[in-house]
Amino acid sequence: MRLELPECSSDMHKVIEHVHGNIQREFDEWLWGYTTGKPTVDECKDKVLEIFDHVVSSDSVKRDVYSLHRNI
Repeated sequence: MRLELPECSSDMHKVIEHVHGNIQREFDEWLWGYTTGKPTVDECKDKVLEIFDHVVSSDSVKRDVYSLHRNI
């Protein structure tokens, strides 16, 4: 059974998409620049957490959240 999605449902995912996109971009740059073989799973996990802590700000999340009412 598939639930109906609201007409503007993609707008409601804006916050998550922005966070994911920013983390993905930074992680890809790090991964392509990785020069000592392949990173371990733990190294990748640590890097994602580091990126999350330094790239994602509460202000950017707030801006996205507060813009939702204008988009829906």
